[in-house]
Amino acid sequence: MLYGSNLVRIPPEIGAMTSLEEFTPYTSYRLHWFPYEITRCRKLTRSTVSTRALFGNYKLRPPPFPQLHPSPNSVVDIDLGSLDPRHSGATAIHSCSVCDRPIEQSGLHQMWISLRGH
Repeated sequence: MLYGSNLVRIPPEIGAMTSLEEFTPYTSYRLHWFPYEITRCRKLTRSTVSTRALFGNYKLRPPPFPQLHPSPNSVVDIDLGSLDPRHSGATAIHSCSVCDRPIEQSGLHQMWISLRGH
């Protein structure tokens, strides 16, 4: 229950909450996006989200998706365990948000993904 919270992001670890059934960040107007990992919560069947606050809302047109920082060519010199969430969206990156595989040394690729609601 996050009703009316002042949170600005949900950590990607939410995907590990395999028993999560309800997600209620309604009127948490500082939340503009959710991590892709939330799609791993297979028992999540009830949610109340303030869609007018979300980036990419096709009805109300809030600010567009923010510009992402250029992807680095390699993660060799990046401490993936200590990141600035304002730039990376998370404080740490351990695996790919989409496929859940370890991050390779070849670099990171960030993008916005919109999924249709049910």
